[in-house]
Amino acid sequence: NYGSSPKLLLICFFFRGFSQDEEPRGTSLQRTMSRPTGKSIYMQRKEYAETLNRQQDTLNARVEHLLTCELDGHLLKTVEDCVAKLRRLEAKGRLWPQNMIMDVQGPFLVLSDIETKAELESIPLSYITQTKSLEDNGSDDNSLLIITVQDRNKRVPQVFMFQCEETSGDIVKADLDKAVQRGGGGDLEPFREHSDIRSNLENIIGLQAAGGFRPPVPQSPEYNRRLPPPDFMSPQWNNREPGTAVCLRKT
Repeated sequence: NYGSSPKLLLICFFFRGFSQDEEPRGTSLQRTMSRPTGKSIYMQRKEYAETLNRQQDTLNARVEHLLTCELDGHLLKTVEDCVAKLRRLEAKGRLWPQNMIMDVQGPFLVLSDIETKAELESIPLSYITQTKSLEDNGSDDNSLLIITVQDRNKRVPQVFMFQCEETSGDIVKADLDKAVQRGGGGDLEPFREHSDIRSNLENIIGLQAAGGFRPPVPQSPEYNRRLPPPDFMSPQWNNREPGTAVCLRKT
């Protein structure tokens, strides 16, 4: 009697496979997760576009500050002279660049440290007289952003030169030009008072319970704060009196 043989029953079960009423595990779950319709995608995109239209273009870009020159009217008379000096220093390996964040805060163009977010320099938008973008070595993804600043407290203009890699210099320039047009004539004093209050609060928060300041945060190895060129000389060596000898004792 083959119908009662256990071996035959096992073989029939093995080759039977799945019946039409049975489905692999997970199939019913996949059916419940339907693909978004074209209508729902379009409505989400429409809402996103309306959000973009309500927002103003804001400048927030990662740049690399290369050099700042002063248009003294003698050695450096034009922006082109500053770029030529930048090229000469770059060819000699004497640049000391630093990565930073450039953004607009109220009536100021602010340069901030990438890791600590500490403010490095604050430039009133009303002091910016010219912006320029140049392709660096013929690459669209690597361009120079040049900003000319006329500080009311300084006699000659300053030229800040930045390298833009993540965001094109043309895009950064366009956002900066819009910020200058919108806030270039704003009142600086109320914003400065607000910044001073915020800075004081940050210092208070940084105090420890014992009354001491919080120790500085160690920099990570990945943080790109480049060392100065090999021939960089610290200020204290330049302040020595003429004729002062330096003795080195051999141990």
